[in-house]
Amino acid sequence: MPAPESAVLSRIAAVGRRSVGWRALRVLLLTLLTAVALTTPAHAKKKGNWGEASAKRLIKKAMNEDYFDTYYDEAEKKLKRAVQICRDKGCRKKLQARIWQYLGAVYANGLDDVDSASAAFLKMLMLNKQLKPDRKFRSDATDEAFETAREQYNEIAKVELEARKKRIEAEEAEKKRKAAEKAARDKARREKKAAAKRKKELARLKREEEKRAADEKQAAIDAEKARIKAEKKEAARVKRCEIDVPLDLIAAPWVEQAVGYPLLSAAIQAGCRLAIKISEKV
Repeated sequence: MPAPESAVLSRIAAVGRRSVGWRALRVLLLTLLTAVALTTPAHAKKKGNWGEASAKRLIKKAMNEDYFDTYYDEAEKKLKRAVQICRDKGCRKKLQARIWQYLGAVYANGLDDVDSASAAFLKMLMLNKQLKPDRKFRSDATDEAFETAREQYNEIAKVELEARKKRIEAEEAEKKRKAAEKAARDKARREKKAAAKRKKELARLKREEEKRAADEKQAAIDAEKARIKAEKKEAARVKRCEIDVPLDLIAAPWVEQAVGYPLLSAAIQAGCRLAIKISEKV
């Protein structure tokens, strides 16, 4: 069965030979896009699968071919290439840990480089602390290198734990400091608000007291004016013909014998009463 790319090229040549128009060209483009979609690997749709597939192929060649053929340098190169691919294209931590696991075995068993093997196993533990050297490649050298790496990892973990504790303590202290500052600001704001409220209340009480004093003063002035007016009115009434004691006519009996006494007496009394009423209204 011909490959999809060959079918596309054959289609292009056939269309060119027939010299068809735009309709045929559109059909050609759709065919090309379909062929490209069909030839795209399914695993490429997931992030990191390109890198992981390449890394796995390199691991297989390095450990199943080069390592057993004692081409340790070639195995190291392929495994380092797998590390670079994972760094560039992205791989899961589990696969990266496996690469360093096999590198540790190559360094310890093939290249007699225990220090490099310990460094590789340490990186393996940093990615997956549960992983150990592969039993197929285990030896005294790998055990020694792994034990060294595990001790280093425990030290690093201890340091990281202490650093984490200090960081958490520092964060807690910072939170407490910020909380205390916020509480102080809130307290100052409440006190300021309460002081402003007290000041406003004192000002209101002062205004009420001043108004009460002014009202009392005005009432006293009005009362004094009323008293003075009443006194003046009373003095005017007394001055204007008010007679408290009538004339003692008995001491002058001749007055009653005078001609027109009753009429004159009534006229005088009526005049006095009229004068008193007029003075009261003035």
